[in-house]
Amino acid sequence: MKLSNKTYDFLKYLVTIFAPALMTLIAGFGATGLLANTETIVTVIGLIATFIGGLIGVSSHNYHKED
Repeated sequence: MKLSNKTYDFLKYLVTIFAPALMTLIAGFGATGLLANTETIVTVIGLIATFIGGLIGVSSHNYHKED
């Protein structure tokens, strides 16, 4: 599997910047009592981000293998 540069860059941003920031925000709301079930929400976001990160790794490996 090889991703286009645009798709790769978007997914990398999503996994390395957006998902951790969102997880921190949700966990913070949970700590203040403003949001329920934050552990589950943060876990699901983490699982999705990890899965996408794996896809990015496979794509990067395939891209560099061709060089």
